[in-house]
Amino acid sequence: QFYHFATDIAGMRLISDAAPFDQGGPIYLGELGTPGEEPIRNWRYLLNPRSSCGGDAHVHPFLSPDGKLGFFNSDESGLLQAYLIRGLG
Repeated sequence: QFYHFATDIAGMRLISDAAPFDQGGPIYLGELGTPGEEPIRNWRYLLNPRSSCGGDAHVHPFLSPDGKLGFFNSDESGLLQAYLIRGLG
């Protein structure tokens, strides 16, 4: 089950958090196929942000416009903070 998702500006890649939220809300990255012809392909597990996913601590991942960076929220440190993922493109 995928929940919050976003694409890069070209509509080529999609990033999403997924269930189970009680296990941190893992983040995945996929490539979008040809509209109306191909499904999302090359799903890749990126990381587990170890967020409680409670209250305001939803992961809500998104990509930079060029798709090379990912961003997400997590309260794994005890405080809600924004994090960066490098090397996606």
